[in-house]
Amino acid sequence: MNPLKLKWAEEFGADYTVNSHGIRDLGAHVRNLTAGGVDVAYEAIGAPRTIYQAFTCLGPMGRLLVAGYTRNDIKIPEPKLIIEERSIHGVLGCPYNDYQKIFNIIEDGGYSIESLVTNQMPLDDIEKALISVRSGQTLRTIVLP
Repeated sequence: MNPLKLKWAEEFGADYTVNSHGIRDLGAHVRNLTAGGVDVAYEAIGAPRTIYQAFTCLGPMGRLLVAGYTRNDIKIPEPKLIIEERSIHGVLGCPYNDYQKIFNIIEDGGYSIESLVTNQMPLDDIEKALISVRSGQTLRTIVLP
């Protein structure tokens, strides 16, 4: 819901961005926007509400990847799970053997990680760095020794 982060998502190549604030049925909105729903949704917050919303954005045979952690139960509409063959997968990150592939892509110039870093601060300013991250006004802050 942060306009700055939505702008960054567009700059990184997102086909669509949606500020969910004020949208009554996010799943219906996204399914309409994408002509049927997304193939893959990635949930990284770990709130039962956002996990449910991500699931409702899926199209038939869509996959929800949940990386966000919650201790609470989540509610999923079972008919969509069965009839539309949607699936839910818990993910802890990427498998260990994928890291080398990622490093190779970066090394070969296929992806620029510099564009992800919006702020660098010395270790002495660690508190200021944490405040900047929590403010939502930075994408990634690197703390240097």
